[in-house]
Amino acid sequence: MFFKKHNNILFFSIWRDKYIRRTISNNRLKNKVIPLGVGYLERNHEYFELLDRSSFNILLEIVLDNIELQSLIKSEYSSLIDSLNIDLCKAEHVKMWDQTVIFKLPFYLKRITLTTSLETRFDLKCLPNTLEYLSIALRKINVVGDLAPGTALKTLILHDCPANYLARLLMPTLEHLVLDSFQGELVLDTLPSNLKTLAVNHGRAPIGTPPDSLTDLRMNERPIEALVNITAPNKIYPNVVAKVDTPASFELVSQLKWLTHIIISNATVVGTNRIPSHIRKLVFNQYNLPLPLNLLPRGLVSLEMGMFNQTLVKKAFPAHLKTLILPHFNTPVEKGVFPVALESLSVAACLYPLDLPPQLKEITLTHLCVLPPNPPRTLKTLIVKGGRGGEIDIPKNSIPPFISTLILQGEIKVDSFHLPLPTIRAIHFQRTTSIRLSLPTELIPPSVTDLSIDNHICISPMIPNSVEKLLITEFSNRCNLPASLKRLDITASDFVYEPYVGHYIPINLTQVKENLRSSIKNPSCTIKINGIFYQ
Repeated sequence: MFFKKHNNILFFSIWRDKYIRRTISNNRLKNKVIPLGVGYLERNHEYFELLDRSSFNILLEIVLDNIELQSLIKSEYSSLIDSLNIDLCKAEHVKMWDQTVIFKLPFYLKRITLTTSLETRFDLKCLPNTLEYLSIALRKINVVGDLAPGTALKTLILHDCPANYLARLLMPTLEHLVLDSFQGELVLDTLPSNLKTLAVNHGRAPIGTPPDSLTDLRMNERPIEALVNITAPNKIYPNVVAKVDTPASFELVSQLKWLTHIIISNATVVGTNRIPSHIRKLVFNQYNLPLPLNLLPRGLVSLEMGMFNQTLVKKAFPAHLKTLILPHFNTPVEKGVFPVALESLSVAACLYPLDLPPQLKEITLTHLCVLPPNPPRTLKTLIVKGGRGGEIDIPKNSIPPFISTLILQGEIKVDSFHLPLPTIRAIHFQRTTSIRLSLPTELIPPSVTDLSIDNHICISPMIPNSVEKLLITEFSNRCNLPASLKRLDITASDFVYEPYVGHYIPINLTQVKENLRSSIKNPSCTIKINGIFYQ
C-alpha cells in the first residue's frame, strides 16, 4: 500500500506540471481527430487550450445535434469556439440542412459533413472557401452550384454519387477521395495529380492508370476480371481484394503485379499451378486437400483456409507467415510444422500434440477452450467462438495466467465459466446473440477493467465494480453502472434495446444523454455516443 500511495503522489505531482501534461497529451493525440459535443467542449476547454494542435496535427471536431446547432447559431458558444480556433464541424444528427445556417455559424469551417433524412436542395456556393474536407450523402441531397473560388479541398467523401457530380468537385488540390456506391465509370486518368488515397466501395471498378501520386487504392471484393483494365506499373495496392473463380481467371493473377490480396473459391481453380510470388494475403474458401510443399508463395504473410482439415507436414507454410486461419482444423500437429514467425492462429481445437510457435500473440478456438501444455508466454489474447450448438466450454484452469484479454464470439449460452480471477483484464462479448437476462454476477471476474458487450444482454447484474471502461451497443436506464466507471462508449444510440419490452426502441439522442447522466455514479466519467464525446 505504501508503494501504491507513493506512486500516486508522484504521478499527480508530475501531472500538475502544465508543461509535462501538455507534452504527454500532444504525443498521445498526435494526428487524431477528437469529436466533441459543445457541452463537453465547454467543460473541458482548459485542457484543449494546453494542446499544441498545430504542430501535432490534432483536430477538434464539433458535432451538432438539433439543440446544439440552435445554441451555436445564437452564438452562445461563439467566443469559446473562436478562442480555440476550431475548424471542424459535423452535423449528422441534424434532420435537414438549411443553407442559411452555414452563414450563421460563428467561425470559419474547414471540415463539414452533410447528411439528411429528408429531400433537400443544397447550393455548394454557400460553403466557405476555407473548406478542406467535405462529406455529402447524396441520396437525399440535390447539390447545385460550384464550390467557392479559391477553395482548396483536400478530402472528398461522396455517398450515392452520380457521375456528373464528381467532375464538379474534383479540385486540383484533392488528396483523398472516397466514393461509396458511385453511379458511373471512374476513369483513373482523370483524377487530380496530387491524389494520394482512393477508396471505391461498391459500384463498378475503375479503369485506366492511376496518378503517380496515388499510394493507397482501396476496393472491397471484386471479380478479378473487373480489375484487368487498371494499369499500375511499379505500384502495389495491398487494400484491393480480387475474387478468383475459374482457372481462366487464375491466369490473370500473374498479370496484375500490383495485386497482393486474392480470394480463391476452390482447389480446381488452381489445379497443379503455383500461386504467384507477389501474393501476400490469400483466402482459400473450399480447399480441403493435402497441402503441397510448393503451392504457397514464400512471401505470404496471411492465409485463410475455411474448410481445411488435413494432416500437415513441415515446410508446407511459408517461413514468414504471420496470420493463419483454419477454422475447421482439428488434426494433431507435430513440432516445427507451424512457422516460427506466426503471431495469430485460428483452429477448431488444439488436439495433442499441438506445438504452438514461440512468438504467438493471439489464438482462436471453437467451442472448447483447451490449450496444449506450456503455451508460449507471448500469448496474450484468447478468442473462443461458439460451436454448432452455440455453446462455449471453458474448463477449470484451462486459461493460462498470462492471458490478459478474452474475446467470446457467436451464439453463446453460458451455464458456467471458469475464469482465472486475478489475470483477465479485458473481456469482450462479440456477436453474442443468445446471452439473455439471467446471467450470474460472478460471470465477470473482479480483475476486469475493460468490458465490451453487444446484442441482447441485460448488463445490470454483470458489471463488477472494477470495470473502468465499458462499451455497449444498447443502453437501458435500468442499467446499474458501477461507480468505478471512467469511460462509457455507446455505439448505437438511435435504436436502444429495452429488455423489458423485448425489442429495439427508437429514442431521441438528447433523451439518451439525460438518462446517462442520471445513471452515472462517477461525475468524472467520460461519455461517448457513436464516437462523439458528450461529457
